[in-house]
Amino acid sequence: MKLITAIYQVESRLRRQGINDPELIRQERQRRTVPILKRLRRLLDRILPSLPPRGEFAGAIRYTLNHWQALLRFTEDGRLEPDNNRGERALRGVCVSRKNWNFTGSENGGHALAILLTLLETCKQNGVNPRHYLIDVLERIQDHPANRLQELLPYHWAPLAQSCGEHASPD
Repeated sequence: MKLITAIYQVESRLRRQGINDPELIRQERQRRTVPILKRLRRLLDRILPSLPPRGEFAGAIRYTLNHWQALLRFTEDGRLEPDNNRGERALRGVCVSRKNWNFTGSENGGHALAILLTLLETCKQNGVNPRHYLIDVLERIQDHPANRLQELLPYHWAPLAQSCGEHASPD
């Protein structure tokens, strides 16, 4: 637990220092977090043989070791987090409201709802006001070139100059 706590202390220090450049985060993780993870790996390798093979703790350690490369991925890309908490929070609203969506009308209605929820969450993750985004995109999508639709995705979106006054500032 101390080693895992140390990993999160590195993350906390990066946030407190206001470091948000992915390359600087990657460099700090390489310098500070990778040695902690190496110690954790040595500890897990040392503990595993002494545990009952069918025990839950041994199973958890084997799972961790089998997914070790995936665990290290966040140290190689400063845009990634060490856990999936952000994704879990993003899905929380969907899970809490799940019963409300049992009857979306049809399978196609369910797919349409999934696309809409994905767009709304992507807007939130990128600091885009979802209402302004949807109004703007729906007003201009029919005249937008099909080979440039990626420009209208929330992480690339910029409101048109003539509609900036009403749609530009997120609430």
